[in-house]
Amino acid sequence: SSTIAVNDITIQNWGGGNDYGKEFFYLSPSDAQHQRDTNHWEGGVNLNAIQNAERQAYSYHYWYREKAPAQWANRTVLIRSSSLTGTCHYLAKLPYMRESRRSIGYQNFLMNITTIRGRARDLHGYIFDDRMCIGAYDADFHRMAKCTYPSYMNKYYPILPYYIPLRAMTNRDIDNLIPIGKTMAQSFLVNSAVRLHPVEFSIGQAAGVIGTYAVQNNLLSVAEMLKEEHLSRVQSIVKQFTPISWTIDGKCYPDD
Repeated sequence: SSTIAVNDITIQNWGGGNDYGKEFFYLSPSDAQHQRDTNHWEGGVNLNAIQNAERQAYSYHYWYREKAPAQWANRTVLIRSSSLTGTCHYLAKLPYMRESRRSIGYQNFLMNITTIRGRARDLHGYIFDDRMCIGAYDADFHRMAKCTYPSYMNKYYPILPYYIPLRAMTNRDIDNLIPIGKTMAQSFLVNSAVRLHPVEFSIGQAAGVIGTYAVQNNLLSVAEMLKEEHLSRVQSIVKQFTPISWTIDGKCYPDD
């Protein structure tokens, strides 16, 4: 909007402002283990990196005020109210992270780029029997400033309307865990195409149904959930909240 009013509130984000790419927030496995073994467990995260990111967020705010258009001068303030953010520093409760540690799914399942890429005439990606939601977005990954990536990351991948399976929301070693969003059993490339909020919202809705159904039906393993009698019921419930099929040119894929 070109106008602002008293009490307008917004959350700001800009790649050249408060995006922080100088350090990893997660400790290395060896450092995290050391943190645990010395009774100084802090979640396996790099608190110094988080603090530096918070400082950059404040710096971005004050830079934004300094560079604001003349008609907005002195109208941009940092809202110092914990009632809005629920925090004492007035920043968000958690940093938004585009990349995360990812799961390895049931029976080593990993959703890979071949299931979501293809030619336009293919219309849609691979249809999983255990699909739980859908999504569509380009493979758009954000690089860390200090990382070197393999050559395949520099290629263009045409992404089709795709499907996300139940197995992507599982973990090989923890049977009652439902990893969702960026932590799913997926490759780095796939994550770059499913990390969008609308897709993650759909994944979350599906995961909520899966978890509820498992509790209500006393299912203790992924293998049980993948049985046809349960899988079809779960899919029928999920469809009430988020689609699991694509409609393209008036036709449903798959038509079930």
